[in-house]
Amino acid sequence: MRQDGSGFLSRIKALPFAQADLQRAVTRFPVAVAASVIVTAMAIAEIHDRLDHTMAEMVGIGCLVAFAASVAAGVMSEAHGLGRGRALLQLLAATTGAISAVFHESHWFSPEAAGVAAIALAATGSLSLLRDEERRSWVFNLSALSGLAFAGLSTLVIMIGLAAILYSIRYLFGITVTDTVMQYVWALGFALVLPLLWLSLLGNRQSPEAPDGLIRRAVAALGIILAVLAAIYAVVLHLYAAKIALTMDVPRNQVGWIVSAFLFIGNLGLLASYRPDGDVAPAVRWIRRLWFPMTAVPVALLALATWQRIGAYGVTPERHVLALITAAAVMLLACFVVLRERFDIRLVPGVVLLLAVATMVGPLTFKKTTIRSQSARLDVLLDRWAQRSGGAVTGVRDDAPEAARQDIASAAGVLLGLGALDTVRQSTGRVFANADEARALLRTLWLMPAATVHASPKASAGGTRTPFGLALGPFSLGKESVQPEPFEGWLSLQDSRVTLASTPPLVFDLKWLADGVRDGSFVDVPISVTSVDGASALILNHITAEGREALEITSVAGVLLLGDGVTPPPALSRPSTPPRPPSPAR
Repeated sequence: MRQDGSGFLSRIKALPFAQADLQRAVTRFPVAVAASVIVTAMAIAEIHDRLDHTMAEMVGIGCLVAFAASVAAGVMSEAHGLGRGRALLQLLAATTGAISAVFHESHWFSPEAAGVAAIALAATGSLSLLRDEERRSWVFNLSALSGLAFAGLSTLVIMIGLAAILYSIRYLFGITVTDTVMQYVWALGFALVLPLLWLSLLGNRQSPEAPDGLIRRAVAALGIILAVLAAIYAVVLHLYAAKIALTMDVPRNQVGWIVSAFLFIGNLGLLASYRPDGDVAPAVRWIRRLWFPMTAVPVALLALATWQRIGAYGVTPERHVLALITAAAVMLLACFVVLRERFDIRLVPGVVLLLAVATMVGPLTFKKTTIRSQSARLDVLLDRWAQRSGGAVTGVRDDAPEAARQDIASAAGVLLGLGALDTVRQSTGRVFANADEARALLRTLWLMPAATVHASPKASAGGTRTPFGLALGPFSLGKESVQPEPFEGWLSLQDSRVTLASTPPLVFDLKWLADGVRDGSFVDVPISVTSVDGASALILNHITAEGREALEITSVAGVLLLGDGVTPPPALSRPSTPPRPPSPAR
């Protein structure tokens, strides 16, 4: 450690005047600085509502991955002395960010895994097996985290101070300081000042400046606390595993986050309690020796719970993450068994790096694995419970239990959420333009239950609950009302009123709905519409609407709550094979 007063805290104190540090940060991490500038420009555009949200999501993901990749590239070039290769690695970081932006919705590429891989690579630092590299890695990572904490706190103080000054000017001198100015301040602070401040504090990987004694003692104390907590947590989980062994019942949706939190706390304590000089308390040394063996039973419990959930409900991105956590824990345990005292703490981010690369591109990405699993699950469910005509699903079998509909809805919902429209089209044999149309169609075919909505007490008390799903359309409310031909005789339109040919007829006034679309304040579904007589209610769970001058409804699905003595129209009574809805107008 250097003793000339140029340590970590000394650099912090001199930061406001250290233009050289800022210039060096721009030189070391040019792609990261460029990404910060782009994000700042996007934040300012968002203030003026001039930002396309689809484009913003794409560029934002690319900038985040490029920032992490740029830092990783800079760290690796310094760790291995790649003077001439530094520019090439930064170009690779920019390319990674561009690929993440362009293919962020692809099933074959995972930008999340790319970002995690970049962070893990930076944390690993060097691929050298020399023991001194382990010390350098720990010192560098601790300095980086300390610098990040300081940069965040400093930025927050700066922003609060500027806000106080601007508001003081407003109230003391009567000078107008709009909220837009404050939005500029916050955007510049957290999108530009914070990352640049942190990059300027980031020391050289090959000769990192060790944190000052106060920071090192605080981290050591944190490591001891986390190690003790992990030990207590391990006892609790072993008792929990014994309970499960006796009752043979694994609680659902609990084991995953419980064991994941245990592994996070324990590994963080392991890293924090590391001392480059090996001078640690005997208690900490014993906890470090016992930590990985203590994870064996909890990891087995996590593997069992994950395997059961995937076997019953298929793979989802969340369960994929749990499977990766299980794999990482098993790999680290195996490394500890083989290496024992030679275990290198860089193996922790190294294993994360390996798994992130494996799931970044190809058939093991989060989306591809999930789509493959849920597609197979949906096919099995539809083959068992669906009715088909000419290869197309026309409804659900009369003996299908509610659980089957919920499983079908779950599988289809996951696929539609991931944008796998072609997969759902192939499984159902039906045609639809987008995910909203697909959901409306599945409700029409009784394959997706309508959402549960609480209507007004008067409408639901003692009444009949009739779920329905319709692909109406298109029909318009507003200037002119167009009669949907397939439903003549039981539904009529006049101005903004919809009349259902029930007994007696039910009238629902949707003028407020049409006006809401025209003035841009259209509320999200589900929407409860009480009939004019106040005896029934129409719960709209899904609406596809277009137009400003007139509200054009292309599909609607929901629940009809009928008052006492009201008989629904025959078309709303559930048939054994629901009629195929008309295709919405293109």
